[in-house]
Amino acid sequence: MTDVWTWGTRVGGNVWRTTGDIRDTWDCMDKIGFSQVAISSYTRPGHWNYPDMLEIGNGGMNADERLPPQQEHHPQCQGSLIFCTR
Repeated sequence: MTDVWTWGTRVGGNVWRTTGDIRDTWDCMDKIGFSQVAISSYTRPGHWNYPDMLEIGNGGMNADERLPPQQEHHPQCQGSLIFCTR
């Protein structure tokens, strides 16, 4: 059961996961976030792609990846923008 965004509306779905679980690494956040662009055309009112983007503050990023305090919530903001825009 893959590519649920292509068939979810036909079975009555209105929101569906588009990725596996996120990990607290910059690479994972980047990959999940930018992978949503290719499937954004399936999102419209009542039909939402949902990437798992809420990995905030769990401390998995290394010192080079870790965001400064003023940017710490960027993944949450990125998820909101992806979820709400088309």
